[in-house]
Amino acid sequence: MLARALAERGHHPTWFLSNFEHRSKSFRKEVHADPSLPGVTIRCLPARAYDRNISIGRIRYERSFGQAFAAASKKLPKPDAIILAEPSLFFGGPVWRYAQDHDIPFIVDILDLWPEMFALAAPKLIRPLAAPLLAPLYARRRKLLRKAAGVVGCTAGYADIARAVTDRPVDTFYLGVDVAEVRATMQDIPDRLRLPAFDGLTCVYAGTLGDAYDIPSLAATVEALASLGQVRLVVAGDGPERSRLEQLAQLYPQTLTFLGKIPPHELGAIYAQAQIGLCSYAPGSAVEMPVKLFDYLAAGLGFITSLDGEIRALIEAGAGIHCRPGDPVVLAKALTDLAAAPTRVTAMQRVAANYGERFDQRQQHAAFSAFIERLVTA
Repeated sequence: MLARALAERGHHPTWFLSNFEHRSKSFRKEVHADPSLPGVTIRCLPARAYDRNISIGRIRYERSFGQAFAAASKKLPKPDAIILAEPSLFFGGPVWRYAQDHDIPFIVDILDLWPEMFALAAPKLIRPLAAPLLAPLYARRRKLLRKAAGVVGCTAGYADIARAVTDRPVDTFYLGVDVAEVRATMQDIPDRLRLPAFDGLTCVYAGTLGDAYDIPSLAATVEALASLGQVRLVVAGDGPERSRLEQLAQLYPQTLTFLGKIPPHELGAIYAQAQIGLCSYAPGSAVEMPVKLFDYLAAGLGFITSLDGEIRALIEAGAGIHCRPGDPVVLAKALTDLAAAPTRVTAMQRVAANYGERFDQRQQHAAFSAFIERLVTA
């Protein structure tokens, strides 16, 4: 999204990525120019494979990616600026050293909070010790942010972390989605994605089925909802929790429809048949404004979330409701209450659709591009 926005403003961005793909945990077979990104150069760097997202293997992968950039940068034409995606705890060093050695402004783009994620993933017995154990990683992030010419957060909360440690320019630009594209994909529903007619409330969860998400609570609500018949859950995604959901869909086909992994451009057909989107995250999650939320807003879906932070503003405006994470009883009650209040659901959808426009990715990344231009010409 950022590369496209920069190219559309007449710049010539180069996008560095690794030859190992995060979601599929497999090596890319081929990387070439993307026809949807005219004017963008894609450079694929070699990196080590890993199996688990939070693991020693992941650290080795990050380090190998940084080493590959250090080697490639020796022949790299001097750019006007470098945008470094954060978290970059284990590969950011070679990038900022290159920028420093060549007097190039670099901008840190905070997309996730890794030290916090490590603390969440730690075994419960050692979580009280997480802060001192992770202190070197927090220090490394502070050092990086202080070296940057500017910092961007993909949420206001992430930007506030930077403001606490640097006096350089800081701003917030949301990831967003292409609102027009989402709404266009809702117009035609292929027969294979058409859901059976249902008089109650249809809720959709689209995303990863892994440890960072509150999939256990979602799964635990299915049996309770099945006895009532007022709510239908539709799940699209893949991950470690897939088999559990497949089994539940076979046991309770009227309550849970499991679609597995479907292409992003087909999600609009599912959204068009739902009223509520689920943003279910594990207890303690540091996520504030996930991309799936922007999808739901663009599609005009109200939402239920277990997240806290900036998303509260949307809840207070009436676009969604908050449910305590890790509590399937509370989630089931929230869903059945909404099923019994269709006028409230309609009002939530109306507010959500209005907010969708604000988070259009083209507007957000045009503003991000302008931020970069100001830092380069300052």
